[in-house]
Formats: sequence, structure tokens, C-alpha cells
Amino acid sequence: MGISVKWDNDEKTIIQYVFDGRWTWNDLYAALDKVKEMSGSVDHRVDAIINFSNADLIPSGSIFSFDGKKNAQKLAQKANEARGTIVIAGANGFIKGIYDTFRLFDKHISSGVHFTDSVKQARSFLLDQQKIEPETTS
Repeated sequence: MGISVKWDNDEKTIIQYVFDGRWTWNDLYAALDKVKEMSGSVDHRVDAIINFSNADLIPSGSIFSFDGKKNAQKLAQKANEARGTIVIAGANGFIKGIYDTFRLFDKHISSGVHFTDSVKQARSFLLDQQKIEPETTS
């Protein structure tokens, strides 16, 4: 349970976050740190699939509480450090609403983020994007 992070393809151009059941904000920050380390080990752009297919809702506590706002701001800051496109797969309406709330803290968070119903659709979308967009390096 929690969040695991793995390369989604042998070319190491896509990382997949897998949310499984209950997770915490600390799980998410640890996953983001791992992704930063993994993406820093290659010299090309890295896109991400955030797989919410088997995830519980956000950790307890309201997103509108002081701690919730602090977590949203920290997440927005870390998301701005991302190097590629992010596709959120399998998110329910509540998760999409949380995303909209995070955008209130940082309007730039919406650029490069897309939603799909499945990991398969997310993977297909990213592979199509990678064919179209020229590779960038850090």
C-alpha cells in the first residue's frame, strides 16, 4: 500500500507512479524525490503517468485546512520542477476536483497535465506526444 515509482518503459522516457490503496502526503513527497532522482539519471525528457486506478482518496484532513493548503502549495512547487508531460490515469471526479483546487495555488500547474481513463490510454498519449515533440535536455 502507498505509492510506488517505476520506469514504465525500457527507454526510460516514462515514469509511472502507482497509488495503491491508502497513501500519505509523506508517501507522495518520497515518491516525488525518487522521481527527481530517476529522471536526473538520464539526459532526456521524462514524462509521467500518475496511476490512480487503485488509490483511495487523498489522505485524511481537508484540503482546505491549513495543513491541506500547505500540502497543496508544496505539491504545486514540486510539480513545477517536473521535466515533462504528466498524465493522470484513472482519477475519479474527486481527484479531478482536487487538481482544480491545486491550480488555484499555481496556474502554471495546469500546463502539461492531462487526464485519461486508463494507464493504457495514458501510455498511448505520451508515446504519441514523444513522437511529435522534439526531445529536450536539462
